[in-house]
Amino acid sequence: MTGGADKRGDAGTVISTTATGAGIGAIASPTPKGAGIGAGIGAAAGLAAILLTRGPEAELPRGSTMDVVLERARTLDGSQIQFTNLGQFQPVLQLPVRRPEQPQ
Repeated sequence: MTGGADKRGDAGTVISTTATGAGIGAIASPTPKGAGIGAGIGAAAGLAAILLTRGPEAELPRGSTMDVVLERARTLDGSQIQFTNLGQFQPVLQLPVRRPEQPQ
């Protein structure tokens, strides 16, 4: 599940880190080349920050509906379903996985 994108926030992050990098580069080497190198490093740092952080959280309020598509067939064992004590945690026992028998 993914939340919506925050493109304005991402752009603001890149712009601010680029401007900060350009400022630091201009202070370190008072030439256009220094400012350009600082801007490049700032832009790279801003992009890295965006790519390495999670996006906004997706919200699924109570009562929401959603469709689920299962890619493989699922089999439910009716004997494992507990209809008593509804709402309480009931551990589900996992049966060992049986491998298909090979013809001889």
